[in-house]
Amino acid sequence: MGGDEFLISTFNNSLQDPEKLITDLNAYLKKMCENNHLPYELNLSIGFAKCDNNHTRINALVNEADQMQYVRKNKHHAKDDLR
Repeated sequence: MGGDEFLISTFNNSLQDPEKLITDLNAYLKKMCENNHLPYELNLSIGFAKCDNNHTRINALVNEADQMQYVRKNKHHAKDDLR
């Protein structure tokens, strides 16, 4: 299965832990599917990167987030294959 890809950028250092946000979003989607008796499950494969200094290039950050996203997507597909 494929999907759409989006990029979100923020400069706010006070954001919630990205791992918790990802877990919460996927839990919400799972519950929404269950509550609506959908015959399928939705999930998000999200990658992120943090910039710790002003010398990091945007391309490096996007590549880091993209690689993480594909690793997570492969894990989701592996779980789906076991079903």
